[in-house]
Amino acid sequence: GDVDLSLGLNRNKAGQTLRFGASARIEYIRNQSKWMALGGYNLSRFNNIYDPEANLIKFRELGFGHLRYNWSFSERLTLEAFGQGQFDDIQDIRMRLLGGTGLRLQVLETDTSSLYWGALMMYEYEETTEDPLDETVLTFYRALRLSTYLSGAFKVKDYLTLNHVTYYQPNIMDWTDFRVSSETRVSVKIMKNLSFDTFFLLIYDTRPALDTPPTMFTLKNGLGLNF
Repeated sequence: GDVDLSLGLNRNKAGQTLRFGASARIEYIRNQSKWMALGGYNLSRFNNIYDPEANLIKFRELGFGHLRYNWSFSERLTLEAFGQGQFDDIQDIRMRLLGGTGLRLQVLETDTSSLYWGALMMYEYEETTEDPLDETVLTFYRALRLSTYLSGAFKVKDYLTLNHVTYYQPNIMDWTDFRVSSETRVSVKIMKNLSFDTFFLLIYDTRPALDTPPTMFTLKNGLGLNF
């Protein structure tokens, strides 16, 4: 398992900005089965400390929880099933629920590298707030999507590792409706179980919520604890 934490605090004449992020992952492996649970929370907010009556501005608040089960048919082929829940106010997502199953293929496995390709069918349920004047007005969205991904882990040096995964998720009823997301993490080992991590996330959505840009990205640094 591992735990990642990031914290940023900036104070100047404009006010005070707080950024906080936390995530955790744990895996349990026995024989041909593997369970994995992970979750995360991020908050960014601005406070005008020189004006006590000013409203607190919340740039972003998001959270997610993910549960996955793998059963290995062989050394290279694995059955996957997962469920996920998330919210993200910057994307106007009040709630998004995902669930699906499919197969994962081991493309490459060496002492320093691993590469996997997966294809799953998943159901998506989403509630969005698209009225900037009334956040209680919700838009409901349902879709059946194909979720394909390519993931890799690479040990560049004993102290340096790189992990990457790219997802392509089209709506099988409308292939012009798709999402692409790419996650990259670079970890530099500081101590035996402690590392300095740089994380980059890129999302492209052809059908985002109203007033949400189709392309968004996040870049952050933090500390990772492995156990």
